[in-house]
Amino acid sequence: MSVTALVVGICLLSSLASGQMGPVPAPKRIKEVKPVYPPESLKAGDEGVVLIELSLTASGTVEEARTLWSGCKRLDEAALTAVRQWRYEQVRLNGKPVPFKATTQVPFRMPTAFRARAGQPGACRWKEAPKPTM
Repeated sequence: MSVTALVVGICLLSSLASGQMGPVPAPKRIKEVKPVYPPESLKAGDEGVVLIELSLTASGTVEEARTLWSGCKRLDEAALTAVRQWRYEQVRLNGKPVPFKATTQVPFRMPTAFRARAGQPGACRWKEAPKPTM
């Protein structure tokens, strides 16, 4: 499931619960900061995905980010540092900006120059993040 589909679903459920229904456009990420590969993970050959829940303000800034699942704990902080800088267009419900939640995946694949290190003994190996069960 994409982040957009999840956010739209949450917004629709929120509007149904409140008894108000209006058009809910899918939010668009307007600023994305790529994570910095941790030096210790480059050395170790770590690869993985970090699944993160974002709590966003009505203005589209990330208020809180937390790891829901991680294929490699050594990559978590780099993923969280990056997503905390992301920005989204406002989500509007009945014309008013509203806060919202979303989930996103932050993948880490070894850069080409370090690809031979991937999967070394002790390194985190690539695992797909769990699929949503909605």
